[in-house]
Amino acid sequence: KMLYYMLAKLLETGHSCIAESTFKPKRQREQELLNLQKKTQCQIMQVFCRAEKEVLGQRFSQRSQSQNRHPGHVDIGNIESFIEELDRSPYEPLELGENLVVVDTTSFEEVDADSLCQRIETYIR
Repeated sequence: KMLYYMLAKLLETGHSCIAESTFKPKRQREQELLNLQKKTQCQIMQVFCRAEKEVLGQRFSQRSQSQNRHPGHVDIGNIESFIEELDRSPYEPLELGENLVVVDTTSFEEVDADSLCQRIETYIR
């Protein structure tokens, strides 16, 4: 709820903003964002990042074992449940309209970050 509260406050005062989250459960999050869009008349551009399941699992495992990870995340004991969740309920883009950009981050070297930034900049102008 705090995320949507802060988004509403920023948008109501005419500020642009970026929200990052897993946005699950999907249908509930879609409705919350669509309500926010209706309330504030904002435009939504969704950048959906995806990667192969094996790569996501490796990244999750590496991040959970990192000394830089806050211990409150308790990821180290959740690696198997993370993989099971991906099998049960894969991440999908939210249905928020036509302004969707899908980025495959399986290999960061293949992501055209300049092109992505240009597309975002063009949209927000």
